[in-house]
Amino acid sequence: MRLRNCKSCMNKQVIKMKKESLVILNYQREIPPFIINIIKIARDKFDKIYYVTPRLYRDNFSEIKQSNVKLVQGRRGEKVWNLIILPFLLLDLRILREISQAINWHRISKAFINSFLQTVVASNYLKKKTEVIIENNDNENFYILSAYLGAEAYAAAKLKERFTSIRTMALAHSFEVNPERDKNVDLHMNTFFHEFLDNINFISKSVYEKYSDYVLKKYSISTKNITFIHLGCEKLVDKVSPPSEDGIFRIVSCSTVNPNKQLHRLLKVIASWKTIPLIWTHIGEGPDFVGLSREAELIMRKNPNVLIRLLGYKSNAYVHSFYVENSVDLFINISLIEGLPVSLMECMAYGIPAIATDVGGNKEIVNSETGFLIPQSFSDELLLDILEKYWAISPDVKQVYRDNSFNQWKTNFKGGKNINDLFSILLNKRQSAT
Repeated sequence: MRLRNCKSCMNKQVIKMKKESLVILNYQREIPPFIINIIKIARDKFDKIYYVTPRLYRDNFSEIKQSNVKLVQGRRGEKVWNLIILPFLLLDLRILREISQAINWHRISKAFINSFLQTVVASNYLKKKTEVIIENNDNENFYILSAYLGAEAYAAAKLKERFTSIRTMALAHSFEVNPERDKNVDLHMNTFFHEFLDNINFISKSVYEKYSDYVLKKYSISTKNITFIHLGCEKLVDKVSPPSEDGIFRIVSCSTVNPNKQLHRLLKVIASWKTIPLIWTHIGEGPDFVGLSREAELIMRKNPNVLIRLLGYKSNAYVHSFYVENSVDLFINISLIEGLPVSLMECMAYGIPAIATDVGGNKEIVNSETGFLIPQSFSDELLLDILEKYWAISPDVKQVYRDNSFNQWKTNFKGGKNINDLFSILLNKRQSAT
């Protein structure tokens, strides 16, 4: 009996000695800021972290590099191999059923086919890479975090189907779950996601409501494994942005330069600015960057009151430093469609009020105390009027806006607390709850 008890104790010790390992799945070609924040916190919670991704086009791994963080990325030629095996992947019954459903609903289009095939290829790539990690490290307990409820989540669900002991979580943002951005979000193997993933966390309740009406009710999917936790953001510099005190009005935006962000429209509004000197600084690049730069040059020639600084791509660390090293009076986000923008959380972390369109989860960040929430269909005159009136209010009132903005971040979007709450669910330390 004593020997048997000793063996039992030894087995328990072996189980306890297993390393806790986190695998993050993301098919993007750059590590996004919210993942960088997650990894920075995860480094102290897990013995190992594997970041599985295709070959990075913009390699920013140095921002989260540490001895227990491993980058697992593709090699040259793997993309070609994935395309070669694509016909065999399409023979999966689950995928065939989804295609059949799309045909029945008259949803077959070039956009659907491109998106669906990319999901199939990307999910297979991520799944295969992760299977190798799990199979070669049987002394580790694995937790899978899918960066999005897309190809990454499909891979995570298939991994859970095979390795039942692992725990899985997917983060749901906007573009992949919002029917306003993609009417085919109900053809993304949804029932499979919800059946096999241990948790699906929506970072915005506003986006969840649209997904629920469009998908969950259609398939009668249970919400028992759904949670709502804002990702939040980290504050990299322990200061706030100073307000302008030299008679110059400074506004900032930070985003990709594409039609959805409506930066050309902001440029048009700024062109008609006629009061005091105004400086607009934009951080970020994208397909419309060159055209925006040309328009900006023309406007500055015609309007000497306006200075436009288009800085292009900058690291996330640069953005944080910029806010404390420069005066910023207002942040502007007038996107047509949004999820829950990290850029809005970050500006508020430095006490910067914001103007934002009432889309996606923007209203969960911006309100009448932290800035100005405007309709998606706002007029140029409305935006110009808000800019002029905000500049005209007293410094004391402006400071109230700034204090409220900082408190909004501190109370609701402080990344460390929110991400720790996510890990509590992933590690099964507390139950999921809607």
